[in-house]
Amino acid sequence: MFVKLQLDTSCFNLLCSTKTSPPNINGVSVSVSIPPLEKLEPITKSKQQRLPETNKFNGVRKQGLDNQPEPSNNQTLEKNPDREGREKPRERFKFVNKRGNFGVVSGKLVEDKLHAKCSTKWASYGGCIPAILGALDSVRDLDEALKPWAEKLSNKEMSIILKEQSSWERALEIFEWFKRKQCYELNVIHYNIMFRILGKAHKWGCVERLWNEMRFRGIEPINSTYGTLIDVYSKGGMKQLALCWLGKMNKQGMEPDEVTTGIVVQLYKKAGEFRKVEEFFKKWSLNGSLRHDGSETSGAVGSDSHLSSYTYNTLIDTYGKTGQLREASKTFELMLREGIVPTTVTFNTMIHICGNHGRLKEVASLMKKMEEVKCLPDTRTYNILISLHAKYDDINMAAGYFAKMKEARLEPDPVSYRTLLYAYSTV
Repeated sequence: MFVKLQLDTSCFNLLCSTKTSPPNINGVSVSVSIPPLEKLEPITKSKQQRLPETNKFNGVRKQGLDNQPEPSNNQTLEKNPDREGREKPRERFKFVNKRGNFGVVSGKLVEDKLHAKCSTKWASYGGCIPAILGALDSVRDLDEALKPWAEKLSNKEMSIILKEQSSWERALEIFEWFKRKQCYELNVIHYNIMFRILGKAHKWGCVERLWNEMRFRGIEPINSTYGTLIDVYSKGGMKQLALCWLGKMNKQGMEPDEVTTGIVVQLYKKAGEFRKVEEFFKKWSLNGSLRHDGSETSGAVGSDSHLSSYTYNTLIDTYGKTGQLREASKTFELMLREGIVPTTVTFNTMIHICGNHGRLKEVASLMKKMEEVKCLPDTRTYNILISLHAKYDDINMAAGYFAKMKEARLEPDPVSYRTLLYAYSTV
């Protein structure tokens, strides 16, 4: 028996493929009649009704949705996994702003402050540098960013551009761009800048590659090149490799300048090899060049050396750590004869060394010398004096220096109070 239902042509079509035929059940052909739109009852579902039947408000399980209060700001709905792929929380949404910078919405304020700080520094360069750096910060594509200044950049401008990059990736990208352009000639200063940038990022493979490339191009390293390499390897915790660069410098017959010498001295000092500091310093200052042939050299710092207070301070501190009061005093006297004005750091070091050896009269003499050269003591100076006099049970002098510190309008720090309290507690 066949049952046939007539399909009303004024009805809506089913939302299915036009190729779909009416179902056939046990030989019975069935067609469905759909009433007109105006006869349909509107079916509306609120947003609330589409929520799962069970939800959590502040961790409390709710069974129904009727007569429930609206969740407060501190309440959280369960995440709907179906919507998770379509929507992302605003605070985590990655964006690209008009300047082309990638960032996080929640960190936009920090980024703006950083950009303002950079802009202030860039403005100090003057000329076209601020505009160039701004363009590089705004436009990712280098050809587009540097188009207004194509083939017009000087070596100095190239150096500034490389130094001012906030990431080693961007700096290397610009460096490689300069190489691809035949109109720009990279020199040893540009390589020095890249050595420092890549060394700080611990990209040792890139450093080695640029070193080999520089030599292949016939660009000879200079004093500051070796100084930079020794410095970054030393600060990167690679002492032996840092000394290898020192060996290469020596083989080239190059004399270290004061900056390079200071870097090597700090390298040995951090490693606790104070004797090597002294030996290295004496070899350079007396002979005018650095030798690693195993020969021994003795004597004080040469009088013909013209060094900065920083180098003298480093050497005096090294002598103090090795207990060589006599050598420290000689270096201090030489510093005065050379016309190098001692700094507060110099006096603090000398006061500490003399005090540890019980030379309190020399400590008093150093304080007078500070007044003569108009070198003002700082909080650390008074802390050293308080500690020294407390060590030798002179509580009155220790308390007197504490009072002088406050008279000088210097704020005592926790070390000041702790040292003085310990002195009183041992009376």
